[in-house]
Amino acid sequence: NDGTVNIALLGDAIQHVLRVRERLILVVISTAPSEQVRQFEAMQAEADRLTELIEEYEADALAEGEGSENEVALAADFKEAWSQALKTSDQVARMAMAGQYERAGLALTSSAQSQLNHAVALLQLLQDVEDNTAVSRFVTSQVVGQRAGILLSGLTVAASLIAVVLAVWLARSLGTRLADLTQTANEIAAGNWERRAKVHGDDEVGQLAGAFNRTAAQIQSVLRGLEHRVALRTRDLSLAAEVGHRISTVRDRDQLLAESVELIRSQFELYYVQIYLAGANGRQLKLAAGTGEAGEALLQRGHQLAVGPGSINGAAAARHEAVAVPDTASSPVFRPNPLLPETRSEMAVPMVIGDRLVGVLNLQDRRPNSLTGDNLDAFQTVATQLAIALENARLFVEATQAQEAMAAQARFLARGGWDIFLDAVHRREWFGYAYDADQVQPLAEAVSADAETAGLETPITVTGEPIGAIWVEPDEARPLTPEDKDLVTAVAGQVAERVENLRLLAEADRFREEA
Repeated sequence: NDGTVNIALLGDAIQHVLRVRERLILVVISTAPSEQVRQFEAMQAEADRLTELIEEYEADALAEGEGSENEVALAADFKEAWSQALKTSDQVARMAMAGQYERAGLALTSSAQSQLNHAVALLQLLQDVEDNTAVSRFVTSQVVGQRAGILLSGLTVAASLIAVVLAVWLARSLGTRLADLTQTANEIAAGNWERRAKVHGDDEVGQLAGAFNRTAAQIQSVLRGLEHRVALRTRDLSLAAEVGHRISTVRDRDQLLAESVELIRSQFELYYVQIYLAGANGRQLKLAAGTGEAGEALLQRGHQLAVGPGSINGAAAARHEAVAVPDTASSPVFRPNPLLPETRSEMAVPMVIGDRLVGVLNLQDRRPNSLTGDNLDAFQTVATQLAIALENARLFVEATQAQEAMAAQARFLARGGWDIFLDAVHRREWFGYAYDADQVQPLAEAVSADAETAGLETPITVTGEPIGAIWVEPDEARPLTPEDKDLVTAVAGQVAERVENLRLLAEADRFREEA
C-alpha cells in the first residue's frame, strides 16, 4: 500500500466531519420539529460512517506497528477530539430540538464548531503525513536505483576511483536535497501551505520536488475552495435563520408576503424575488408578491402560471422539488421575461407542508452560477419557514373570524334573552335603582350621562352586549379618582354576572312551570 488509498480514505473522513457540522447548523436554525429530527438523524448517520472510516484506516495503516509515530499520535489525538466534538454536537442538537434556540446557538458558535474544525485539522495533518510517507517511499526507490548503478560501475577496475568520488558527491547532494524536501513536507504538514520545495536540476529528485510542489499547490487550492464554500454555506444558512425568525412574527398574510420578498432580496443580495401561491384546485400558481417595479407590473396584470413543465416555477410545483438554472444563457428550459432582462441565474423552490403545495419561492440574480445546489439548502429552509408562516397566518385569520362570529352570536343570544325576559308583560321593559343618602330607591325613569354632567357611566355587559349601566355622580368636594373608576368597573362586572345568573334561573323556573 503506497498510501494513496489511505489518503483518499482520510479525505472522505474530512468530508463526513464537514457534513456533520452542516447538519448540526441545520438542526439549530430549523423551526420545524420534523425537519430538526431529520437533520439530526442525518448528522448521526454521517458520524457513524466517519467512525467506520477511521476504524478501516487504523486496520490498514496502523495495524501491527506499520504506522509511524506521527501517524499513531495524530490518530489518537483525532479520536479524542472527535469524541468530544461529537458529544458537544449531540448536546447542541438536543437543546435546539427542545426549543432552547438561544442556548443552542451560543453553544454552536462557542464550542461545537471550533471542536469540529479542530477534528478536521487533525485529519488534514494525518492526510499530509500519509502523503509524505508515500513520497518518502518513492524517493527511497530512486536512491536504491542510483546506488545500484554506482555499484555496477564500480565493477570496472579502471573507474573505481572515479566511482568512489562520484558516489560521495551524489550521496552528499542527494542527502541535502532530500533533507530540504523532508523539511518542506514537515512545514506543510504543520499548516504552512505557502512553503515549496527547492528544485535543483531535472533529475529524478528534481522531478520529484516539482511533482511535490504541484501536489501541494493543488491541495492548497482545494482546501481554499472548500473553506470558501463552507463559509458561503454557513453565511447562507445564518441568513436563512434570520429571515425565518423575522417573518415568523407577522400574522397578516399580505404584509407577510410583501415583507418576505423584500427581506429575502436584500439579505441575499439578489436581483429579483417573487412568491406564487397555489390555487384551490392545485393547477394554477398566482403571483402574490414581487419586488421592485417588475413585481408591481406583474401583480397588476394578475400574472399566473400553470402547474406543470411549461415553466421553471410550474415544474418545481408539479414535482415538489427545487429547480435551479445556474446560467440562463445556456439553459434550454429558461424563459426570459422582458421585465427582468438582467436575470442570469434562477431558482424555484416549492413551499410544501406535508404533501400539500402552498406555493413557490422564485429567486433571480444578475450573476451567473450564483443560484446552484451549493446554496439550495439555505433557500429550502427559507421556503419551508415561509410556508409555515403563511399557514399560521391563514389559521390565525380563520381563528380570529371564528372567534368574532362566536362573540357576535353570544351577544345576539344575550340581547335576545334579555329582550324576552323584559317583555313588558311578565316584567317591566326596564328597571333600575338609585342609592342616595344611604337609601336605595327604585328609579322612575332611566338616567343617562350628558355633556354637561361630570358623572361616570359604566356599562353592564353580558358577553360583550350592554344590558344596562351604572351611573355615578361624584361629590363636588371630591372628584372621582382613577381608583374609583376601576372600582366601578369591577362592580359593573360583578353585577353583570349576578343578574345574568338570576335571569337564567328565572327562565329555568318559567320553563319548568310551563312543562
